[in-house]
Amino acid sequence: MSVEPFEVSISEAELEDLRARLAATRWPSARIIAPTLRWLESGTPAADDAAESAVALLRAGLLDSAARERVLAAVRGHITASETPATTTLRIELGDETDRTDIGPMLDSPSAAVRAAAAEALLWYDDFLPEILEAAAKHPELFDAATRAVLVNGPTAELYTQLRSSPAPTPEAARRGLLRLANALPTVELAAVIAEEPDAVMRRALLESMTREERVLSEAKDARSRAAIANASARLAQIHLEQRKPEDALDLLERIPFIEATDAAAAAREIRCTSLILLGRFDLADDPTGAGASAVPCGKQTWLRALAMSKQLPVHRQIAQGALERFRDVLTDEERKPIEQLLAEPVTGENGESPVGNGGE
Repeated sequence: MSVEPFEVSISEAELEDLRARLAATRWPSARIIAPTLRWLESGTPAADDAAESAVALLRAGLLDSAARERVLAAVRGHITASETPATTTLRIELGDETDRTDIGPMLDSPSAAVRAAAAEALLWYDDFLPEILEAAAKHPELFDAATRAVLVNGPTAELYTQLRSSPAPTPEAARRGLLRLANALPTVELAAVIAEEPDAVMRRALLESMTREERVLSEAKDARSRAAIANASARLAQIHLEQRKPEDALDLLERIPFIEATDAAAAAREIRCTSLILLGRFDLADDPTGAGASAVPCGKQTWLRALAMSKQLPVHRQIAQGALERFRDVLTDEERKPIEQLLAEPVTGENGESPVGNGGE
């Protein structure tokens, strides 16, 4: 089968216009301003492509005041009945309150692209925040724009909660957007959000947001913020400890210098003591605050707690020995007997741990 040669008849002027339109959005330059304006004002389907060119020219700062007026008149007069993302952007950026009011309903446009363009353009105006949030509750693709609208207009725990119930394109998009809001929330507002968060994974991420260095440094002067940060730090350090990451727990507590002067001090001390024992740093556990002669050593219950948590760790036997040496006279029979039984078992392995669950193999 052969293909017969054929010709396409197109004038040089039309070809130049076509070249200009193709180049406009990639390489905007002054030479395409005239053809862009001509096509934009033509009232033909080509006006939609010309609107894309006009956006590129506007972004590049190539439109003077006269050209801007012509662009605005064109998108107002000829394309209002069939908005596109480009015409929506042009009307918002070049127009006035009337244009914004006209574009508002486009948040519920049948076209997802137009909805997104309207939200992007309107998110800078606080009057439209309720409309953007209402639209985002129905259209997942508006979730990101809605989070940024909240950031622009001032995040609160109430707005965070409203967005948390809105659909997002993916679970990761929802998590990413909500954490952006969390990072910008005032500390007391974030504490309220954490208190209401039902998901453990997200709650941990929010606790991490609460204990970021930037927040600790910027809000440490406020008593309520200090208390909230200290409480969150103790909760997050406890999570590290439960996951057998005592180093992370200690590192976190070291970053909160004011924690000892808050209601979280007792919890922080318990976590610090347990972490030191799990790490085998018994000398520091006997003086966890570096007080020297006036030191208050970590107590019996803390040692027993660390012993229970260390069953699968090489340091388990050493913790048992340390607890027995320090508290032999105050251990109850119920507490002492399991320790003595553990220490009576034969020692194996390089770390001196006793055999656990090896079935004699």
